[in-house]
Amino acid sequence: MRVDIALNEETSERVGYCISSIDAEGTSEVESIYVLESYRGLGIGSSLMEAALTWMELKGAAKKTVIVAAGNEAVFKFYERFGFQIRKTMMEQV
Repeated sequence: MRVDIALNEETSERVGYCISSIDAEGTSEVESIYVLESYRGLGIGSSLMEAALTWMELKGAAKKTVIVAAGNEAVFKFYERFGFQIRKTMMEQV
């Protein structure tokens, strides 16, 4: 597991994070990525994503995944910029 944290250098405020992991079979996942709304559009999310993907490559990840919760489809374009594509839709009984 890897956790990257983005800081505002002037205030030391945590403004974003990315949590990623790799399992024993080599499947990696961006488990969570978030940037405070007031800091979006500054490239912070892209930097966090690039760091996670670089780590996955260095660790020899065979497959890279991200799960997007229903209702958060607006992030598809962000992930598509990094080569992710919609491969399946999973439904869950709640």
